[in-house]
Amino acid sequence: VDARSYLSARRSYPFGSIRDPETGHANYDVPYIPMDILDGTGRSFDPRSVAEELLEGRRVVLTGDYGAGKSSTAREICRVVEARFLKGESRVFPVFLNLRDHHGQVDPVEALERHARRVGFAVPTSLVQAWRAGFCTLVLDGFDEIASAGWAGVVKRLRDLRYRSMELVRSFIRETPLTSGLLITGRAHFFDSDKELETALSLHSGHLRVTLSEFTAEQVGKFLDRLGFRKPIPEWLPTRPLLIGYLMTRELLGDDTVGAPDPAEGW
Repeated sequence: VDARSYLSARRSYPFGSIRDPETGHANYDVPYIPMDILDGTGRSFDPRSVAEELLEGRRVVLTGDYGAGKSSTAREICRVVEARFLKGESRVFPVFLNLRDHHGQVDPVEALERHARRVGFAVPTSLVQAWRAGFCTLVLDGFDEIASAGWAGVVKRLRDLRYRSMELVRSFIRETPLTSGLLITGRAHFFDSDKELETALSLHSGHLRVTLSEFTAEQVGKFLDRLGFRKPIPEWLPTRPLLIGYLMTRELLGDDTVGAPDPAEGW
């Protein structure tokens, strides 16, 4: 497989839900601000340490609230894997799939070939061969986005619908070589419980489950500084990157907003 050509083509295609808050364009590349990634014991990770887990063949599930930065974090993890590959330190390169592109698909081969065509990679079958041979670290971004189409009816059926909609993800987990890393991302509260998540994705013991926290006050300051905004931010403002970026680009963080003494007046 011509992995360098794939990586070059992939950079020009959207990564998950990352969009410019002002224009909606997918080519949005504000420098990444490291965020807190924690497992159930409170152990802290960063994109580099998650990438190392993947390169060791670990299955990793990354969850977070809407707008918390899951796609941008997954992209940063991919960049670490890609850098290792391009430097010749690893023979494994990242393949990043937006699950929103694969509604109705249940076959990993069809999904990989569709992905290759979407990003403009010339030889889709070679991407499949590389995956089968264990030369890919696979990222499946947005398990909650593959399940949104066609939902209706009785609430008690939702669990069954969620399970059926994860068939493609389960197939990837079953068929990906055990020596290959696999990163799966999605909303934290999409499933009713951790047990349902593990059942729906057919995860076995040994996988790593981590959660993405919202920005701290310091991280908010760094993020806005990169966007050219250097005024103090009120404590009542939610600290999700997507919301802050939107308010910033829409010029809604003016003096009357940041100087408001309480949430009601600020909003």
